[in-house]
Amino acid sequence: MEQKNTIDIESEFSLEKIHAKLQEYRSSLCFISDEFIFIEKLLHSYVFEPDTPNLFEKLQLYLSALEKLKKEKEQLKTLLCESEGRIGGAIEGKGSKTDLELYEEYKMMQLKMAKFTLEFQQLKAEIFNYAGGILRKHRPDN
Repeated sequence: MEQKNTIDIESEFSLEKIHAKLQEYRSSLCFISDEFIFIEKLLHSYVFEPDTPNLFEKLQLYLSALEKLKKEKEQLKTLLCESEGRIGGAIEGKGSKTDLELYEEYKMMQLKMAKFTLEFQQLKAEIFNYAGGILRKHRPDN
């Protein structure tokens, strides 16, 4: 019996659904880009009291972590666009990869996106908790 180099992914995802999901990921990365801008503006703002211990060091640590994640985001965005192109080509019948290869590529992209999103959410929460703590500490009591 001849073995095909494809799998039955119709039950979970068709190439069209995978393509749509990759587009959702790209859209999420665009939104995250806006969040990066907000967080950087927050970290460069004057809402932090100068008498906060280790303020400069903490802000630099956060800015470095943000910069690292921004680079990862750009790499991920490039990978997403390439993958989207391959999936789009396969949908049009012009692809060079099998459905199995495309599905495995998509699953890898899913993992990378989940890892990146988790790291970003954790850093964002840490920054907001830090900033919120400083702001609450200096809020006048009424």
